[in-house]
Amino acid sequence: MREYYLGTIVIAIILLYLFTALLSKYKKIEKSTHRKIWNIILLVSFLIMGVFGIILTARVQYGILVPNISRVIFLHVEAGIVMTMVSIFHIIWHLKYYLNIFKSKK
Repeated sequence: MREYYLGTIVIAIILLYLFTALLSKYKKIEKSTHRKIWNIILLVSFLIMGVFGIILTARVQYGILVPNISRVIFLHVEAGIVMTMVSIFHIIWHLKYYLNIFKSKK
């Protein structure tokens, strides 16, 4: 069984996020650039995970032979870890929006 890099990815993503946040805070990059970087990482991780997820589904559903399937599964999971971490940042950025959706209207 192949080992995943959950801890390494989580720590790396947090450190990279803190790095770009500090660059933004000290005006080395615009806040919008900081967010664009992370939105692009979110998009790329989603695309990798999604494409490999479709390949894996086609394999199960239609019996399509996929060469090096363990590598496809590995990359699907690793991209999912990245996407989950970046999604957490994304939710935090938009927390006020989400809370307003569930706030009761009186």
